[in-house]
Amino acid sequence: MLAVRENVPDAFNAEPAHSNYNFVTLRVDTDRAASTRQCLHACLGDLIEIYTVSNETHLGRSTFQIKTRHCPIDYLMHQIMSCLPEAEFGQIHDRTERVIH
Repeated sequence: MLAVRENVPDAFNAEPAHSNYNFVTLRVDTDRAASTRQCLHACLGDLIEIYTVSNETHLGRSTFQIKTRHCPIDYLMHQIMSCLPEAEFGQIHDRTERVIH
């Protein structure tokens, strides 16, 4: 199921001075890696700066390391969970390496 990205809150445009990016780690089953990529583009769109995917074949899992433009964490998580409810979240942090979640 693809979720359509909702309007970005006004607060999104007021970036705090300490961070311009969020970094998110997601894990999904390897057989869902291609559809996960499509879902990420559908739900995050131009928020995505770059991402990498590593396949852990012995575990049957793929890990996505995603760099997004700064936005409220609750907004970011909501967008991802609405499109990828089966995804497992890892650490979420800003560029200062301060762990947010």
